[in-house]
Amino acid sequence: MKAIQAATLIASFVACILLFSTSAKAEVVFHVREPVSGVVFDDCTGEFILVDGEVENIITGVPLKDGITKYRVNIGIHGTGTGLTTGSHYEYNENYHDLEFDSACGFRFASTDFARLISQGVAANERLEVTQTLSVDDCAGTSSYTIDFEIKCHG
Repeated sequence: MKAIQAATLIASFVACILLFSTSAKAEVVFHVREPVSGVVFDDCTGEFILVDGEVENIITGVPLKDGITKYRVNIGIHGTGTGLTTGSHYEYNENYHDLEFDSACGFRFASTDFARLISQGVAANERLEVTQTLSVDDCAGTSSYTIDFEIKCHG
C-alpha cells in the first residue's frame, strides 16, 4: 500500500507549507481529484495488487481564536484492483485524515490512515490502520512521536 501513499505525502507537505499562513474564515485551500494507479501489497494473501482508481485531496484551513490557523488534510482513494499472481479482483478504499497546527512554541501533527482491500472472491480481506502523532514544544524543550500500526485479515 506504500506506492499509493505518495499522494498522501504530497498533500501533507503542502499542508505543512500552508501552516505559516493565516485565514479569516474556514476555507478549502486545496482541492483536486485525479486518476491514480499503483501497486499495493496484500499482507493477508502475500500478493501484489495493481490498483486503478481516483484520489481526492482536500486541505481546509480553520482559524483558531488565537490567530493561528490549523489545517485539515483529507485524502480519499477509491478504486479496483487485480492480483498480479492469481488475477483475483479487489475493491480498494483508503481514507487519510490529519490535523496540523502551530502554537507559539511549536506544532502538533496527528494522522490516521485506513486502507481496505476487499476481495470480490474467496481471498481474505485486508484492513490496515496507521495512526501517528508528532508534538514539538520548543518552550518546554520537549517532543514526542508515536505510531500505531495494525493489519487485520478476515473473510
